[in-house]
Amino acid sequence: MKRKTLTGGERADWLRLSRTRGIGPITFFHLLERYDGSAAAVLADLPALSRKAGGKSDISAPRKSDIDREIEAAAKIGAFHLAACEPDYSACLAAIDAPPPVIAVRG
Repeated sequence: MKRKTLTGGERADWLRLSRTRGIGPITFFHLLERYDGSAAAVLADLPALSRKAGGKSDISAPRKSDIDREIEAAAKIGAFHLAACEPDYSACLAAIDAPPPVIAVRG
């Protein structure tokens, strides 16, 4: 995965996709690869992906407002979210088979 610093909006999209019901870490990274690294594009195409799965998969993203509240709550305690592609993400954590796409960091 190419290392890059995300914008606040991109990071929020990563967090939202990582919190999407029915998408685990392995699927998350496969989808990002398929959609040229854009979590926003994956989120926009979720209804089509669900239809392609025959509607059998419970794929539902949290509301953007819920993600905004999560980000704000983290900020209130001095924490922030860090995506797996970002330079400050733990190299050891990134090396595991299915690293968490987004982690909350404090300190």
